Amino acid sequence: MRATFQNIQLGLMVGIGGGVPSVDADIRLGDVVVSKPADIYGGVIQYDYGKSIRHGRFQRTGSFNKPPLAFLTTVSQMQSDSMVGRQSVHEVIGDVL
Repeated sequence: MRATFQNIQLGLMVGIGGGVPSVDADIRLGDVVVSKPADIYGGVIQYDYGKSIRHGRFQRTGSFNKPPLAFLTTVSQMQSDSMVGRQSVHEVIGDVL
């Protein structure tokens, strides 16, 4: 891929997640969810890096490394732009297409 497209600076592997819409989490089929690292967790929770414990709870037993700084910077900039009304994610995607 990089041999053909030399200007690629960051590659992402995308997986499929699951979610159930609720009052607090309005998640729908086709939504894009971006996670950021917090504390000791890299930002991605993989189901087989944990175990089910009592009362249907999930206990993490490991995590992935943090994403590259370039990605975290881009996500923070997009979040900041959206908060101050500069440009929404929908506009960014529209510009790319």
